[in-house]
Amino acid sequence: MMFGVGFFEVLLILVIGMLVLSPDRFPELIKWIMITMHRIKRFWRNICAEVESTVDIVDVKQTLYNDDVMNHLKKEENQQSSSIKQAKISDPSSESK
Repeated sequence: MMFGVGFFEVLLILVIGMLVLSPDRFPELIKWIMITMHRIKRFWRNICAEVESTVDIVDVKQTLYNDDVMNHLKKEENQQSSSIKQAKISDPSSESK
């Protein structure tokens, strides 16, 4: 069982709860506890989904940034290569040196 609590411990807690709260109010308490637990679980699932989607968005942004940087570097490399080729073409005497 959860937290080391067995069936008989849960049964004992329920019996004590009925004696303290009276049999009339006890079902209302159980209903309130179950509704509250459901809301907490739903809230936690929403938080986890939000964090997961945010992490995915961060990964996508990082990938796009990396791609942009690589494209920029390739353009710079191509420009430098073409500048070097043009310099060699315009000054053929520099090759013999």
